[in-house]
Amino acid sequence: MSIAVPRGKKPGRISTLCWLCGLSVGEMTSLTNLQLQDNSLSGTFPSLGALTNLETLRLGPNLFSGTLPTELSALTVLETLLAGPLLVSGHIPTELGLLTKL
Repeated sequence: MSIAVPRGKKPGRISTLCWLCGLSVGEMTSLTNLQLQDNSLSGTFPSLGALTNLETLRLGPNLFSGTLPTELSALTVLETLLAGPLLVSGHIPTELGLLTKL
């Protein structure tokens, strides 16, 4: 399963995007590709730890704020992570170093 929001569609908050898909982020467990870049998505980072089949995650540029969640380290098959530029605060979690396929 793959979700790619075309650049400039600007659904607003990640919860709005999930509502449009008819799912919560946690229910998309078969998702392998999530591309949200260039859409002015806002709010805190979504909870993505349940997406354990995710191979590609493109988050930025967007307007997410806060810290990168340590639960991203649960995405053990992740091969591509494009996360910037974003409005993050704090440190990059050291747990992301466990993602050996990146």
